[in-house]
Amino acid sequence: MGCSNGAESIVHSLKLILANQSIPSNSKGCLLLDFSNACNCINRLSMFSEVRFKIPLLSNWVECCYWAQPNLFFGDYIIPSCCGVQQGDLLGHLLFSLVLQPIVERLESEVPGLVLNSWYLDDGVLCGSSDDLLAALTIIED
Repeated sequence: MGCSNGAESIVHSLKLILANQSIPSNSKGCLLLDFSNACNCINRLSMFSEVRFKIPLLSNWVECCYWAQPNLFFGDYIIPSCCGVQQGDLLGHLLFSLVLQPIVERLESEVPGLVLNSWYLDDGVLCGSSDDLLAALTIIED
């Protein structure tokens, strides 16, 4: 988020890891992640909590914008907008990243053997042994 050439920097990191002879080959497994429909699926209560904790000055604005569940009209159907961030919201990527950050931090603390734990919004690249990748995937699924 806010990083020029963010996705490209992950690719270059991956190339360096694969070329590094000092990293054992059994620690060079890769797991590529892409959350489908990610921005629309985040839990708003988690989002509010993370905004209050990390950017408290922004919390009143975010809660004002997202606390109510506006109706989305699709033909004859009315769908309550009760999760995720709104498309086109300039804060949407920041809010998504705030919700993802605890997962990234949990991966760092609980799976220290990962050689790479890099994310660009909803796209992630993890490198490590098969056991570490399985442990990381379990955390992400949780």
